[in-house]
Amino acid sequence: MSRQKDKIPKRNRLLLVSAAVLIGAVLPRSLTVLADRWAGAWTFAHEPLAALILGWSAVSALLAALFIMLMRKHLEGSEPQFLWIAAALTGMGVLDGFNAGGAPQAAASWLSSLAALIGGLLFALTLLPERLVRRPAFNWLPCLIAACCVLPGCGFLLYPDHIPLAQTFFITQLMSVLGGFGFLIAGLHFSSQKNSSAQNALRLTGWSFVLASAALLFPFAAQWSAAWWLWQLLRLAALFLLLCFFISRSQEHIQKLRSSRDELENSRRQLADLIENSPSAVTLKDISGRFVMVNRRFEELFGIKKKDVIGKSAADILPPLTKKLQPCCGRAETVTEYEESISLQDGTKTFLTTCFPLADTLEEACCIGCIQTDITEHRKLEQQLRLDEKIIANTEEAIVITDAEATIVDVNEAYTKIMGYAREEVVGQNPRISKSGHHDKAFYEAMWRQLMETGTWAGEVWDRRKNGEVFEKWLTINAIRDRSNVTVNYVGIFTDLSEKRNAERKLRNLLFYDSLTKLPNRTLLHERLEQAMINSQSHDIPLALFCIDIDRFKDINDSLGHKAGDELLMQAAKRIKSGLRKSDVVARLCGDEFSVILSEIKFRESAEHLARRLLHLLQQPFHLNGEEVFINASIGISIYPDDGMTAETLIKNADTAMHFAKEREHGSFQQFRSQMNKQLVQRLTLEKQLRHALDNNEFVLYYQPKYSLADEEKMVGAEALIRWLHPQEGVISPAEFIPIAEETGLITALGEWGLKTACRQVKAWEKQGLGLHRVAVNLSSRQFQNRKLLTLLHDTLEETGLPAAFLELEITESTVMEHPKQTVELLQDIRQLGVRIAIDDFGTGYSSLAYLKKFPVNTIKIDQSFIAELTKDSDDAAIVESIIQMARSLNLEVVAEGVETQEQLDFLREKKCHEVQGYYFSKPLAAEQFAEKIRSSQPDEFPPQDQQDEKKLSAKKIPLQKNMY
Repeated sequence: MSRQKDKIPKRNRLLLVSAAVLIGAVLPRSLTVLADRWAGAWTFAHEPLAALILGWSAVSALLAALFIMLMRKHLEGSEPQFLWIAAALTGMGVLDGFNAGGAPQAAASWLSSLAALIGGLLFALTLLPERLVRRPAFNWLPCLIAACCVLPGCGFLLYPDHIPLAQTFFITQLMSVLGGFGFLIAGLHFSSQKNSSAQNALRLTGWSFVLASAALLFPFAAQWSAAWWLWQLLRLAALFLLLCFFISRSQEHIQKLRSSRDELENSRRQLADLIENSPSAVTLKDISGRFVMVNRRFEELFGIKKKDVIGKSAADILPPLTKKLQPCCGRAETVTEYEESISLQDGTKTFLTTCFPLADTLEEACCIGCIQTDITEHRKLEQQLRLDEKIIANTEEAIVITDAEATIVDVNEAYTKIMGYAREEVVGQNPRISKSGHHDKAFYEAMWRQLMETGTWAGEVWDRRKNGEVFEKWLTINAIRDRSNVTVNYVGIFTDLSEKRNAERKLRNLLFYDSLTKLPNRTLLHERLEQAMINSQSHDIPLALFCIDIDRFKDINDSLGHKAGDELLMQAAKRIKSGLRKSDVVARLCGDEFSVILSEIKFRESAEHLARRLLHLLQQPFHLNGEEVFINASIGISIYPDDGMTAETLIKNADTAMHFAKEREHGSFQQFRSQMNKQLVQRLTLEKQLRHALDNNEFVLYYQPKYSLADEEKMVGAEALIRWLHPQEGVISPAEFIPIAEETGLITALGEWGLKTACRQVKAWEKQGLGLHRVAVNLSSRQFQNRKLLTLLHDTLEETGLPAAFLELEITESTVMEHPKQTVELLQDIRQLGVRIAIDDFGTGYSSLAYLKKFPVNTIKIDQSFIAELTKDSDDAAIVESIIQMARSLNLEVVAEGVETQEQLDFLREKKCHEVQGYYFSKPLAAEQFAEKIRSSQPDEFPPQDQQDEKKLSAKKIPLQKNMY
């Protein structure tokens, strides 16, 4: 019942007080007056009946006080106020007992008034604060009141003569009135209490008012009158009702105790069931460490029955566990919790063990409880979770976890690094905070549709970092569902594709672009050419392919350095691109070769016009490291579809045309013709046969004599010239196979064979006494640059036994000027061997007179191109005359080659040229013929005039060579 219902309204309290006063004071007095008037002097058997009523009152009061003292701790309401009531009832019961024992009339008045006074005053004391009466000493208050009441009772009984009679009526009336007011005050106090139920408060209030009425009625009641008997009955009724009230309260308490006992039993049974069915092993041991109780889980875990456990210690039944379980028994005063690993039949298990004391009613430890929970799987799961957390934290892939509403709940460190957001910035946000705007609404709808249907989605997504940078990522989303198949989380894993895309671009550049010029390479050119051919075929418009080769690039690369060569290639690439349309494609094939795809050309003349334009651009000066450099280029052109239907064919034919342009003239272009392929096939065939010719001894040396003009045209030496005696083709001109030997590198082996063969031959002639003391052998550029040249010369001279002064090496002017500084050192080393040195083809290169002065050479050979037009071209005559004069001033010998007429010979003799050679004297001869010529030589070495025409015809059959080749 609530407080509102427990309270007694003030209006009800006033009505209750008025009714009590009316019943307890007005009505009883009126009834006594009427009874006295109607009954007259009628009397009763007063004394026995009065003693009986007083005895019942005493017994009722004392029993009520006894019940209060025994049950006051368990009664509802205020404990202190029940103590005052118990004291009041004790005093009233004791005094009523003495009064019932036959006290004299005067003593009876005193005892009744004193009982009313003590009861009223003690009832009124219930108004005092509770904290005052809660002291332990007040528990003896009823006994103290009883002792105090015994004294006057005994005194009145033992000494009735000492009772004052004169003042008895007034004092007893005063004492009764004071007691009545005390009961009245107590009744008012009970009616205003808020901590008791309304029914109990009403009862205490009523009985207090009845006692107050009885006390107030006493002064108006003469002994044995009707008022007096009403007073006695009112007191008895009030005390008896109080006894009944407290007896009923005790019965209610007993009923509650029984209910509590039943609830306790139910709780005990539920607790036992809970312990028995607990997933943890629960045991109970006494202080000595013996098991009192174990549950079913204990039996399952340790494989021991209850009957084998109860009454035994851990050491008796579980020796291996003694060390683990024993500490629980020794520390019963504290709660202990620890983890332990125990080896059981099915393996080692980890337990979380909790030991705790159980106290009795005296709060002393009586037994030890122990709960062991199997946490093996839990620890494994924790270990796995820690491992997973470590993997997630250290993985390079970003991981974001959201709830079912796509709200971010966690991210890993990789996410913060990739996205630029701190973890605190994104937790609680939606992943759309990094939305890039590259995808439309339909994209996200399709993504979520698939995610809802299949529980997973993967694909490339454009996202935005915190700094605003948009990047591409590979995103995988998986839905995490519970046992009810309800989505609870989403896990997104993504990889930043920026580095991958950059790597792909770099790899594509490496695979398809030249690293130096950034132009497409051969592979990409092939793809672009195939695409261009498809477009050309669909539009029925031809296309052209250029193959461009920079002439003499190696000279610039070697003289100015590779850095300058790279710079030249980059500038050349820019110039080529500048001379083309945007739709045209420029590619670098390799080294100094470029290729151009000209799409949609209408006429062949357009390709030729563009080729001239590119040649003009490339012929303009280049500036490399502060130096001005000029180059030329050779261009080969093939046309689709006339010159090929595949990309490979077009490229091959353009390359073939480029090589023909280079051979014809530097700085020119050639369009592909079908005859070029035939010549190329012949060239390849010749190359293959050339590789076998040296092993098959198909090469021979021919010798052309040299004559001294200062010594009556005496033969002073010879130049060794190589010839290829092909078994099917006959004699093959050096002009055909020497360039191939240069390109393939066979020239080195061929030159070594020629050197050794010439030295052996001259040594053999010396032994025969033929008197030829000098032979000239040509060195190719590749041989001259060979580091083993000195070793080769030394070994050859030592092997053949030929004196070094008998050997002269002829080196072209262009060869010695490739690396002038290194050439000076090498020539000096050769001269130290005793070998003579001649500069061949002088006048055709770009010799520096300063270096010429430093070169340790013996002879200068004037190129035959100047001798051929000597008598017809004044410029050639002036050049020859200048060379002779310069050589004589430098103390160098001069040899004129290619002398074919008497006029040429007369001019050279007039200009004091030292030596001459040519068809005018003799064509190159085989070794045996040359030996015969030496033997048959006469002082007059000049042939008859009728043989000159035959010599000239022979010169036309086998062209005169510039060197031994």
